[in-house]
Amino acid sequence: MVIVEAKVDSQFPEIEELYLSAFPECERKSFSLMVQKNKTDQVDIWRLEEDGVFCGLVITMNDQDLVLIDYLAIVPEKRGCGYGSKAIALIREAYPDRRVFLEIESTSIPADNQEQRISRKHFYLKNDLKELGIQAKVFDTEMELLTFEKKLTFEEYWKIYANVYGEEKAKKVLLLSIEQK
Repeated sequence: MVIVEAKVDSQFPEIEELYLSAFPECERKSFSLMVQKNKTDQVDIWRLEEDGVFCGLVITMNDQDLVLIDYLAIVPEKRGCGYGSKAIALIREAYPDRRVFLEIESTSIPADNQEQRISRKHFYLKNDLKELGIQAKVFDTEMELLTFEKKLTFEEYWKIYANVYGEEKAKKVLLLSIEQK
């Protein structure tokens, strides 16, 4: 599997289709806005491919030395086959000198998809991410932050939203709690 940076219009339809089907509406940003930000390198949109066939997407937000894995999804027929773990490794290779982190839906509050949330967290922890102990409310969804070995403050996390999407959107990113890890 390889990771290919999407820069031309013909690369986006499969990405957008998977994006819309893999993430709930309450967690999605405007795809066209992300494509626009992709042109400024504030957002990277990646295609995961195997033998030239689309098998997943990665969308990151970038600011200085920070990279937020905003979205990661594998096509349904390839899930559970190791593609997600390969994608994590490829992302780390793509950003070797940067602090890479991500958000997951909180596992500490009751939810209809509680098992899925716990399974997703276990997947990321198995792939060398660690809990930061930061809980945030992001556009009305409670999230936990995970990172690789490098530290991150809530202020740095908030600033990536402000710098990429503007302070008005960043006002919808609120600190809920910080627990020392």
